[in-house]
Amino acid sequence: MRDLEAELDLEQRRARDAAAENKKLAKQLADLRAQADDDHRTVAELNDHVTTLETRIITLKRQLDENVRRPVTSLPRDAMLARYVLSSSRVRPSVISRHT
Repeated sequence: MRDLEAELDLEQRRARDAAAENKKLAKQLADLRAQADDDHRTVAELNDHVTTLETRIITLKRQLDENVRRPVTSLPRDAMLARYVLSSSRVRPSVISRHT
């Protein structure tokens, strides 16, 4: 009888350990799924940024090509450059003045 009780206790302990391990693994799985969802959202955002930047690059290349073909105006070279940089980016005038 004692042997059966000891065996029962052992099986109950194994069942508790297995249940605890199962719970732990279920939590890890839920965490990994949440992380995967976050990663998918991040990838989608980054792809949107890439598309936006590619479009911006195409626009800037087109503008540059148009400006190269356009005859030089009476503006000095640095003023033309500053106007172009200001119109095509978000650079502050203080940044340009440091580089001229």
